[in-house]
Amino acid sequence: MRVVLLALSLIVADAAASAQDSSSTQFQKLYTEYLDACMKDWDAATHMTKEEWRRTCQRVANERAKFRAEQDEGDKPKQR
Repeated sequence: MRVVLLALSLIVADAAASAQDSSSTQFQKLYTEYLDACMKDWDAATHMTKEEWRRTCQRVANERAKFRAEQDEGDKPKQR
């Protein structure tokens, strides 16, 4: 369990660092929201193990959060 939590922490930290032009706090919030929602959809009848599902959820959550953070950054008024 510790290994999974450590790996998740590292992935979140890496994903937050790669989110360009966005607040890491906003990115973290979006990432966590998307990851939690995705993990709730897993059940034992799926064709993937829970760990495989988690890895997929992490990748998708990272991509979605990065996209949203970039979009939200683009919607802000430009400062001079």
